[in-house]
Amino acid sequence: MPLDRDVIFLVEAGEEGSTGVGIGDVVQQHDPVIDAEYCFAEGGNVTRVGGQVKFAAIQAQEKVSSGIELTAVGPSGPGAAPLAGMVIVELSKAVAALGSWRVPFLFNDTRREFFRLMGTVSSPAAARDSFQKNEPRYASMLHTSISPTIITGGYRSNVIPSEAKATLDVRMMPDEDPAAFLAAVQHVINNSAATARYTSNTSRPVPPPARQPTSRMPPRGLRPTATRSGSSKPRSTASCASRTRSSTTSHASTDRYRTSTASKR
Repeated sequence: MPLDRDVIFLVEAGEEGSTGVGIGDVVQQHDPVIDAEYCFAEGGNVTRVGGQVKFAAIQAQEKVSSGIELTAVGPSGPGAAPLAGMVIVELSKAVAALGSWRVPFLFNDTRREFFRLMGTVSSPAAARDSFQKNEPRYASMLHTSISPTIITGGYRSNVIPSEAKATLDVRMMPDEDPAAFLAAVQHVINNSAATARYTSNTSRPVPPPARQPTSRMPPRGLRPTATRSGSSKPRSTASCASRTRSSTTSHASTDRYRTSTASKR
């Protein structure tokens, strides 16, 4: 088939772990070269049941990788005498609290339409009762996700360390408010011995909103209590890297977490 435009094939290094030598460098140094009208990324798929095509999904946007580091500090001493506020215990509490946190859903027009259409080809029970367990990739499309990936602490088996750290792989919705989310993380941890901060080595360009306006009401038949935070896939209904963060984040995002964490307590 003859083409009436160029096809740009981009392969970049680093993925989310070291974007400075990957997509970050490409966007900063070669932005005009990749300024395409459409972008096809890895998030699309075709699902077949019994050999028949059930549906074809395309990726319209991509989550933003924003690593968070948790640090717990406390007293050190010999392992023979357990202490109150031992950092590994306190860090474990913080990680466990985030692991059980159900991050609120965040919907825009694209996500709403995707799950409305998915509802016409999926079992209602899958969305209502076991969405996170059976469809973690789709569950992760509905909210910013958190996955603990690295825990470090201590240097000898008989010494209580004074510091322990955990690294969280956070895949943030493009229309998420980073400051409000980090404040919500600290509120969920609710532990003066553990603090949370964004790391600086996992930033990547933020795509603009897929469509406006953003809505936070879930599609009919899909309840926020059906999912929990954490997903093995970073995909929103999502892909191409953009140049700047949209200014559409608002007080609504902060209020959303204030309501969520208040109800949790």
